[in-house]
Amino acid sequence: MEVENVIRLIEAVGKAGLASFEIEEGDFKISMTASRPVEQIVTVQPAASQAVNQTSSTAEVRTEMPVMADNLETVTSPLVGVFYQAPGQGEAPFVRIGDRVKKGQTIGIIEAMKLMNEIPATCDGVIESVLVENEQTVEYGQPLVQIRP
Repeated sequence: MEVENVIRLIEAVGKAGLASFEIEEGDFKISMTASRPVEQIVTVQPAASQAVNQTSSTAEVRTEMPVMADNLETVTSPLVGVFYQAPGQGEAPFVRIGDRVKKGQTIGIIEAMKLMNEIPATCDGVIESVLVENEQTVEYGQPLVQIRP
């Protein structure tokens, strides 16, 4: 896999906010894991099935990840799907940074298998940050919003 393709892949995975990602293509296996809150270490190395006579190479790339504050309640994705910040295209988002929310109030929608799933606030408080973009694919357990109780 060419370096430019690896960089584009890293950027796409970073934008998606995935906690981990792995892909094998030809002689290369790429594994990315968010092991620290601020930066992610990505290791690129030949796959185990590579022929013995080929040379081995490893590269490390660092990408920034969102910082999770200890004193904030983090609402995480209960499923894999596409996150929507508003009830419809062109409509106001459910929440914005600085908005007051009540426990159970809808903070977004995740579409999974053509079903729309409302995502509720997990506590009363103020929205401190929205960690995903509109129409972004999210993973199970991925942080979506942080609330200051």
